[in-house]
Amino acid sequence: MNKKLIFSLKLIFTITILYFLIKSIDINQSIETFFRINPLVFAAMIMIYIMGQGLSAYKWSMIATKLGFDYKLSQYCDYYFTGMFFNLFLPTGVGGDITKAYYLCKNNTKKPKTSALFSVFADRLTGLITLSFIFFAGLVLAPTQNLSLTFKISIGFGFIAMLLFIFLFAKLNRIGYLMKISYINKFHTCIDVFCTKSLSKIFFVSFIFHLLMLVIHFCIGKTMGMNIPTSYYLILYPATAIVSLIPISINGIGVREATYVYLLKAVSISPSQGLVFGLCWFAVIFLSSLLGSIFYIKNGHRQVKNKLNV
Repeated sequence: MNKKLIFSLKLIFTITILYFLIKSIDINQSIETFFRINPLVFAAMIMIYIMGQGLSAYKWSMIATKLGFDYKLSQYCDYYFTGMFFNLFLPTGVGGDITKAYYLCKNNTKKPKTSALFSVFADRLTGLITLSFIFFAGLVLAPTQNLSLTFKISIGFGFIAMLLFIFLFAKLNRIGYLMKISYINKFHTCIDVFCTKSLSKIFFVSFIFHLLMLVIHFCIGKTMGMNIPTSYYLILYPATAIVSLIPISINGIGVREATYVYLLKAVSISPSQGLVFGLCWFAVIFLSSLLGSIFYIKNGHRQVKNKLNV
């Protein structure tokens, strides 16, 4: 399908869902909820988010190192935050991932592009697996009686399908079946990253990152004066993060906010407050990602300097 047509459809869907969201809320209540946000708490949330992204860069560096890339941690941070910056302006949620892979292989032409792409893919995948366990913990611990059975089943099956795919891929690769497929053959050495002793450390770092994101969600609820059960955040954050990855809107805009409205309504939070909650989370992501512009300029300056030295 034509890329312009896909973008147009996403744009139409994004505008439509935002229109219905705004139409369903009480503007005055939303404004009142917004002004409850403590500026100092908001600044602290941005700092926590940046710390979390630094941890993610570290996790990515562990994966990329296993794939044969040899960079300093500071360089991985440069590329990671640059990817965050590009995510703000590219019409897809994986635009930043492509940017990270581009920088990774551009500065190391000896390694195949597939290794760079797989490092980013593995980084995402380990994060999704960790999210799945947090979500299932939420289903057990959190009050979910007001959530529709259809929603819980669909999200649950989505996570299970993802885990089964990873398991089957690893098994088939082990017995050599996938080696017969030329394209997947390129990923043969890459899949070994999931068979290393450091995998537990990778997942531990991933868990700490998502724990920090849960802390931010908890802070948003508290600073807005929302009475949300603490255990419910174990459902709210991972479910929204997963749904936002569905490529039906521009960067998850609209879908993310609608999911917050739906999930928070289940614990007696009004749509007006739920929308502000979602927008506050987006603001934390947006302002933190702007930091990536500094790293982008830094990388550009470094490349120019290297050319001059040559």
